[in-house]
Amino acid sequence: MVQLRSHPATFNDDILAAFDRAIPDNVTILDPLAGTGGIHKLSMRGRKVTGVELEPEWARQHPDTICQDFFEFAPQRQYRNVTWDVVATSVVFGNRIS
Repeated sequence: MVQLRSHPATFNDDILAAFDRAIPDNVTILDPLAGTGGIHKLSMRGRKVTGVELEPEWARQHPDTICQDFFEFAPQRQYRNVTWDVVATSVVFGNRIS
């Protein structure tokens, strides 16, 4: 069995509960740095969630997370004119940015 590392910037249950209270029903939500895919827990009450994650190790931890660099994902033809009502993300602290 593969030992999974703990993601350094996940949404904890309190943050997700606050998002759930603050974000209206029937909206679109984007997490361009989706990590392990916790944002998908907000996929209820008509919300459509898009989670994009660069790192395969994190992306494969949720089946709805798209494994791709968001800056390559967004310009694709099918997403070029897409807008989201809410952008919610946890800032990364990994060495990709540094």
